[in-house]
Amino acid sequence: MSQQEQAEQERQSRGRVRFRLPKFSFTKYSIVMSLLFLIVVVPIFLGLVGLGGFGTKFSIYSDSWDGLSSMRQVLENDGFTNITNGMSSLSLLNRVHDPGVFAIIGPATQYSMTDTISLITFLARGGSLLVADDYGTGGEIFEPLFNIINT
Repeated sequence: MSQQEQAEQERQSRGRVRFRLPKFSFTKYSIVMSLLFLIVVVPIFLGLVGLGGFGTKFSIYSDSWDGLSSMRQVLENDGFTNITNGMSSLSLLNRVHDPGVFAIIGPATQYSMTDTISLITFLARGGSLLVADDYGTGGEIFEPLFNIINT
């Protein structure tokens, strides 16, 4: 390469900005924090903006066609104060000692004998049950009880 070509190349390279990518080193802390962010923050964000697709069906906070926000509004206007959305286990009904209404809307889970006993105890203390089901799984909550009665 001649001196003239080298000088031309040097002149052209002076006007260029060279970028260097930083080297990333992943530590245990950064991996754990990234996973924690993905597990905790992303689902909350997606649920808030309605892109998650889970947790909004039959929710008392959802205004969509399959939401129950209008039902919650009616109940609040009628004086009901303890309105909650979803329960991880029906055994939580054992903590409710005041009469109330327990609504199972669009059940999508199988119920155990413990769930059935918790519900029957709630009903025996003066509680009421509302089942709204279009999938055909609503009657399964009493299936363990029917099995005992029929044997």
